[in-house]
Amino acid sequence: MSPAPPVDVDAVAAAVTACPSVSHLVQGGPGEQVATFLPGRRVGGVRITDEAVEVHVATRWDVPIHLAAVEVRDALAGLVGGRAVAVAVEDIDEPQAALPASTPDGPPLGIVPLPAETGPSLAPAPGGPASPATPLGPPGTPPDAVPSPS
Repeated sequence: MSPAPPVDVDAVAAAVTACPSVSHLVQGGPGEQVATFLPGRRVGGVRITDEAVEVHVATRWDVPIHLAAVEVRDALAGLVGGRAVAVAVEDIDEPQAALPASTPDGPPLGIVPLPAETGPSLAPAPGGPASPATPLGPPGTPPDAVPSPS
C-alpha cells in the first residue's frame, strides 16, 4: 500500500472557513485539542491522518448542521488526497451573530424593539391583592392569611 499523498493543511483550513455555513474552526476543549502541528505553529480545528481529514467547526445559527457538513465535505473533496472527510460540529453561533449589526432604518433585522412603557406601573398598590411578587405562606395558606410586609 502506498502512502497517502500529502495534504496542504492551510488550504484545508482556508477552504473550511470560506464555507458560508461555517463560522470558524474549533480547536476543542480542555480534554482534547484538535490541531495539526507544523514547525513553529499549529492549525487548530484540523487533524490529518493517512485515512481521514477531520475538521471541527462552529456553524452559523441559521444553517442546518447536515447541510454545513455536506458543504464542508464538498469544499474539501479535491484537497484531501482521497481521504475520508469527518466533520464535527462543536458549536453553533448565537442567533445575534447571524444578524447584521444594524439597518439604515433602525435596529438589526429580526429584532423587534419593545414599546415604551405606557399606563400604570405593574407594581401592586400598597394593601392591594396578592401578586406573584407578594410573599406567600406555606402551601395551602390563603393569601389573606399571609402577613403583609412591613
